[in-house]
Amino acid sequence: MTESNSTNFKLSYIIPALNEENCIRKTLFSINEFTPDNVYYQVILVDNGSTDNTINIAKKSGAKVKSCPQKTIAYARNFGAKDATGDIFVFLDADILLTEEWASEINNTLACLSEQRLMVTGSRVLPVDNITLLNKYWFYRMLSYEAPYINSAHLITTKELFVKIEGFTAELKTAEDYDFCMKAKKAGAELVNNPSLPVIHLGYPTKIPAFMKRERWHGRQDFVSIQSFMESKIAWLATINIVSFIFYVLLSIGLSNYAILLLYPLTMGGFSALLTVYKFGMRPLSLLLGTSLLFYFYLCGRSMALIDRFVKP
Repeated sequence: MTESNSTNFKLSYIIPALNEENCIRKTLFSINEFTPDNVYYQVILVDNGSTDNTINIAKKSGAKVKSCPQKTIAYARNFGAKDATGDIFVFLDADILLTEEWASEINNTLACLSEQRLMVTGSRVLPVDNITLLNKYWFYRMLSYEAPYINSAHLITTKELFVKIEGFTAELKTAEDYDFCMKAKKAGAELVNNPSLPVIHLGYPTKIPAFMKRERWHGRQDFVSIQSFMESKIAWLATINIVSFIFYVLLSIGLSNYAILLLYPLTMGGFSALLTVYKFGMRPLSLLLGTSLLFYFYLCGRSMALIDRFVKP
């Protein structure tokens, strides 16, 4: 915790962590470096059962460490908020870096939150570069997508609103940020995505198998109930992918012609290209093929989440 001569705002950073020794020092350094001098702040790291050096690094960096039972990340965020003394909460993942631009804008944001107590803000987290395949063709392009919620990797709100909607839904394993924002909107809050608050995400996957694993995890929440399935466009698209694959397999077996299986990648390739144009537009054309390919792997990851629902519910 640090305090300056002027305490116009009181801020609580709440960071859940599990074995984050490779990133947490950089994250905490960026907080200490880029929190403005006029802000009184505390850092609460909620350890979710780390077995590496995460806790020691956090303590040496001045964070207050709370040991949390190994439950959901939503539970961990709520657990940290219980000890938060600030009137404004900043929820960060343990691999997020604040930036100089963030420091220049945060006072304006805090002033808005002081006047508009029912608000959720933050920004979509940036990849570390625009060069590697996944960053160039997927994560960097996602910055142009207007999501209907604020991602909890970088989510800022007031304590008043957090208490009003009873925080995150602790039972949710994923999509707790979407649920939080929907509850906030229902309570009359405004959602404001603010690109002028850029932060950098160190944890984006760099390999396609890891990318699919990430989407497999995120997609599980779409299939926990009929209602969640019906409300998720991505769940429907993942289902189309599985149904298409099964259809072509059965057709090839029935006709004893396994060349028919080639129709599956052709069908899903065209489908992924259409989805890419719908989501990101045609420009630039140089990125269309690469993004379409990654869209297919994205759907495959979400499709595996559907399979998981039946194999290991």
